Amino acid sequence: MGTFPAPGPKESARQIRNYILNNHQKLFKIKIKSLKINEHIDILEDIAFEFCSTYPADYDMGYWHWRGLHTCAEIVIQQYISYINRKKIIAIVKTCAFLFRIYRKTCEEMYKPTGSFETEKALIWNSYLRNLE
Repeated sequence: MGTFPAPGPKESARQIRNYILNNHQKLFKIKIKSLKINEHIDILEDIAFEFCSTYPADYDMGYWHWRGLHTCAEIVIQQYISYINRKKIIAIVKTCAFLFRIYRKTCEEMYKPTGSFETEKALIWNSYLRNLE
């Protein structure tokens, strides 16, 4: 085993994905949502493939199975967590932007000429103005 090279990026990505899916709760203290497991499998494999393509293993197959697989899996898990956090932040920003657009549209409709604010307040102001005369 020591004379064989480490697996290529595609095989490494597949091994890392399987290693994470089999050991994710006890080793990495993360939970992968079971409802979207196929989506998360693809994301994990894409992240692992990108990492293995960028940083190919420069050691043999023995070290890959002894320590390299776990080390690469830890890095992929960190990238996966940052990917999920980035998606959450984007969702929060989109929600805030959507709520702001609703607020702005409501304000424009309320304060426009002949809007509800002007109509309601005109009734109050007209009574005050009549009393001043």
